Amino acid sequence: MSEKNGLKHQPAIDGVRAVAVLAVVLYHSGVSWVSGGFLGVDGFFVVSGFLITTLMVDEFAVTHRIDLRSFWLRRIRRLLPALLFLLFAVASWALLVEPEWAASLSGDLVAALTYVSNWRFIIGDRSYFEVFGSPSPLRHTWSLAIEEQWYIVWPLVVAGALWLTFRLLGRVADSNQSTSGSQLRRALPALAIGSVALAMFSAGWMAWLADADSDVSRLYYGTDTRAQGLLVGCALGFAGWGRLGAVATLGRGQRRVISVIGIGSAGVVASTLFLAVDVDGWLYEGGFLLVALAWAGVIAAATNGIPGPIGWVLGSAPFVAVGRLSYGIYLWHWPVQLIITPDRLGGSLATLTATRLIVTVALAGISLVMIENPVRDGRLLPTPRLTLTAAGVASIAVLGISLLLRVEPDDRLQQAQPPRAESAQVDRPSSTDVPPGGASPTSVAPSENRPDDQLQRQAPASDIAPDTVQPPSEPIEVVVLGDSVAFNLAYYSGTIEEINLENRAQMGCGVVPNELWVGNRRIRRADACARWTEDWASVDQGDIAVAFIGSWDVFDPHVNGKRLEVGTQEWEELFTARLQEGVDSVAAAGAQLGLASVPCYDTAGMVGEIPSAERDDPTRVAAVNKVIRAVTEANADTVSVIDWAGFACPNGTSRTEVDGRELRPDGIHTDANSTPLVWTWLIGEIRNIEALGA
Repeated sequence: MSEKNGLKHQPAIDGVRAVAVLAVVLYHSGVSWVSGGFLGVDGFFVVSGFLITTLMVDEFAVTHRIDLRSFWLRRIRRLLPALLFLLFAVASWALLVEPEWAASLSGDLVAALTYVSNWRFIIGDRSYFEVFGSPSPLRHTWSLAIEEQWYIVWPLVVAGALWLTFRLLGRVADSNQSTSGSQLRRALPALAIGSVALAMFSAGWMAWLADADSDVSRLYYGTDTRAQGLLVGCALGFAGWGRLGAVATLGRGQRRVISVIGIGSAGVVASTLFLAVDVDGWLYEGGFLLVALAWAGVIAAATNGIPGPIGWVLGSAPFVAVGRLSYGIYLWHWPVQLIITPDRLGGSLATLTATRLIVTVALAGISLVMIENPVRDGRLLPTPRLTLTAAGVASIAVLGISLLLRVEPDDRLQQAQPPRAESAQVDRPSSTDVPPGGASPTSVAPSENRPDDQLQRQAPASDIAPDTVQPPSEPIEVVVLGDSVAFNLAYYSGTIEEINLENRAQMGCGVVPNELWVGNRRIRRADACARWTEDWASVDQGDIAVAFIGSWDVFDPHVNGKRLEVGTQEWEELFTARLQEGVDSVAAAGAQLGLASVPCYDTAGMVGEIPSAERDDPTRVAAVNKVIRAVTEANADTVSVIDWAGFACPNGTSRTEVDGRELRPDGIHTDANSTPLVWTWLIGEIRNIEALGA
């Protein structure tokens, strides 16, 4: 920041950026004690809204206008060079080293370059659930897209609002700047209140969409729903933290009050970073607004000479140094996460995280010194024409590589694209895995003399091989129910000739009540999860419903003020009753139900997400499977077991590959590559269910 428009450099702002980016990086690294690190993005939003609004207000105070052309050119010089460097590097890596990225990266490059990534992830071929499986190396550009969209629209709004204000208050001669400044000071509180009102509208819109069961990706990635953080920062800018700031007129006591508010706000920020979970329903019902207000309180207490520990800590040299690299760190950290994986590096999580941080900071430093600073200060590309020409040439180069990713040789395309389900070959267990008598384990309910964990130990088998049997004359009507595992299986299924598939799975929702204990944290999931039985009841007569549950049911539910530990009698009675409610809903609709057994989970090496001790606990998985077995036996006429546990975890060990493709990259979910192969096996299970109901 420069003083030429009246805003002095505020070192503590760099400190705020440092906290925000470190939170995001640690969260994506799987550091469990930073479960809310994704909220660091909200810190960036508030800072951005605050800075651009303050700069524009200060410029208007001096010149009575906002030079939009210069504003947008500064944004281009500040942000685009580093992004182009990243896109070129990622595209080249995919072209030369990581061909499996090619399937979706071409479109992601274009979306990132045009700053519409967030909307691509909402309405395109991938969404929030892409965090499960094989995420895009450009997934993190969604937040950059929102900010750039804001940089286009908000200056027009501010310029129009300030112009209208002066028209209403009466035009003052340019030479009478003191009177003009007085008019602007009178207008700023109204503009700040207006920004807060818009922020509340954005938060209310998010809450309404959440209540309407909108996809989490729509809530999380939408420019309209996430504008609340930017608007809170804009309100702080209008509130007078710049040239005409009311802060300059505050007395010592008032400054101390702001310092105390900043300390409380810092406590709220820290609490959310350490305790929040991305499935917390409260975040989408006003929580993001609360977090943004807390970040704003920290900024207010850290700038303009407000006394107290917030400004001192955030303005210290280490935080400032990291903050100056924060843009590059954010750009590079996610691709580095996907390249430096546990399989490639080995070692502990601490070693993995440290290595990723070192590489990320090194790349960010190279970007800052060799590209960003020379362009920003005019040593490189000193004129607007040269800047725009170079940006155009670099963009064309990136787009050219994106086209190469589409037209690479056939062997690369075959490796990158998932095969169709009807033609895929799966390495099936041998016939010796079939129980005596030749019956499929899914064709009868498990017997009482099998161990509780037998559902997850038995290898899959089917007495009908999908690739050798002709499809039925009429496709089978199949409805997929359950959680994010079910959602991915339905979403990535592709075209399957044998069935008509309908996806009614709910992301982040299981059979258990909404409030759960994840470790020592109690979380509340979205309200939509409480309506899971409505999805189960919505099947039609003659349908075959397949339900995949368990990834949330292994956590302890919180019921009537009490934590019920999985495996206890009280928990078993609760889970049995709720699962039976779902079974009754499907049976009442006249449909057959296939209940998938719960497989073992292996989240220790998952990229970009928090590992879960509860999910990886085999005793919890066995307890859930025990109830599934009991409910199946009690409803043998309408319910069958789908031995998903046996398929994903033969002999109790997580299966790593199917036909050379990683089965569950994150230890929980299938992805675009493996899902069609799973369906080759799953179709046989569905036919068995159909035969039982005939």
